[in-house]
Amino acid sequence: MVLEQELQIFVRTITTKNLINDRQFWINVEQLRNLITPVKRAVKDVEFQGTILADVFIELVKMAIAVQDIPAPLNDQFRRDCIAIYNKRWKQFDTDLYLLAYFFHPTYRGDSLTHNTFKKVVLRKALEIWKQTGGGETSAKILKSQMSLYKNREPPFDDDFVESVDTVKNWWSSCELKKMKSILHFWH
Repeated sequence: MVLEQELQIFVRTITTKNLINDRQFWINVEQLRNLITPVKRAVKDVEFQGTILADVFIELVKMAIAVQDIPAPLNDQFRRDCIAIYNKRWKQFDTDLYLLAYFFHPTYRGDSLTHNTFKKVVLRKALEIWKQTGGGETSAKILKSQMSLYKNREPPFDDDFVESVDTVKNWWSSCELKKMKSILHFWH
């Protein structure tokens, strides 16, 4: 009686069994997990009170890497769709602002930024924001000088950032510029 009325139960069972035994299905699940993990981390990080723009930027880069790592021959259409969606969303961000935030995170200090990126993107964006908020020519020169000190890990920016101990805010608070007013404290 059940067999006659609920034939779909058995059809679904066979379909499910075939799916479970399909190696490509599990490869697809693994790829999807690799894509979702950075998204999950990014959403979780944004919910924390101490989250800064640099944290979000880093998660966006990890998502880009995960999309790029999808093997093209195995699932080319899925990979193309993911890249298209990611690129569309990436264009919505002010990447220069994110690079500036990334630069000002003491863990990174722009180590992975090329000199060209530092000069043409990070420094330009910082000076643009500085002028928009009322900073003058002299203070802009001081800002540029202090950013160079920071980038090169020169005093007072030569202390290590210990992730298990420091927060970005307390690290920046510990930096003291004695000879000139600290313009960089404006940024944290």
